[in-house]
Amino acid sequence: MFWPGMPMIMPLPLDRGRFDLAPVVCYDPSGRGEREDEGMQAHDSEALFGKTYADGTVIFREGDVGREMFIIQDGQVEISSVVDGEKLVYGVLGKGRFFGEMALFDDQPRSATATVRGSARLMVLERDTVRDRLKGDPNIGLTLLRSMCERIRSLHQGLEDLISAGNLEPGAVDAALKAHQSQ
Repeated sequence: MFWPGMPMIMPLPLDRGRFDLAPVVCYDPSGRGEREDEGMQAHDSEALFGKTYADGTVIFREGDVGREMFIIQDGQVEISSVVDGEKLVYGVLGKGRFFGEMALFDDQPRSATATVRGSARLMVLERDTVRDRLKGDPNIGLTLLRSMCERIRSLHQGLEDLISAGNLEPGAVDAALKAHQSQ
C-alpha cells in the first residue's frame, strides 16, 4: 500500500517475462516533489527493495487466496503442486522472473505452491497497484501476457513430449482437458 510522500515503484518489463529491477519508475503521488529518500520509514524499504525470505519459506500454498504477485530480485523460488499425493515441480524461477500473477486476474485460488530455495529477495506487488500500473502502461500487460503464453506453450510442449514418449495416452489427455474446460 502506498500513501502520500511514499514513492510508488514498478519494475520495467523486459522480454520473455522478466523484469529489469535496476531502473525503477518512481514518483511522488502527493505531488509535493519530495525526493525518494525523504520521509521514508524503515518499513517502506520492503516496498522499495523487497523482502528477504529464508530457505524453505512457503510464500503461498496451492488453494490459497491470492491478492499479490511477486518479482524475484535475488535467489530462486520453486513452483510446485501436489498431484495424486506426489509433489510435482513445475519449475524453479530465478532473478527477474515473476510468479503469482494469475490470482490478480482470475480471482481463483492459487494453482500451485511457491517455496523459496536457498534464500530469496522478493518484491511484492499488490493487486490494486498492478492494475493501476496496467492502466497507465500497457507494455506491462504485454509482458505479463507474453510470459503467460510462454508458460502455456511450455506446458503444451511437455504434454506432447510425454505423449510421444508413450507416457500419456492422447485420449486421456484430451478427456482431461475437455473436463477442465467445462468447469
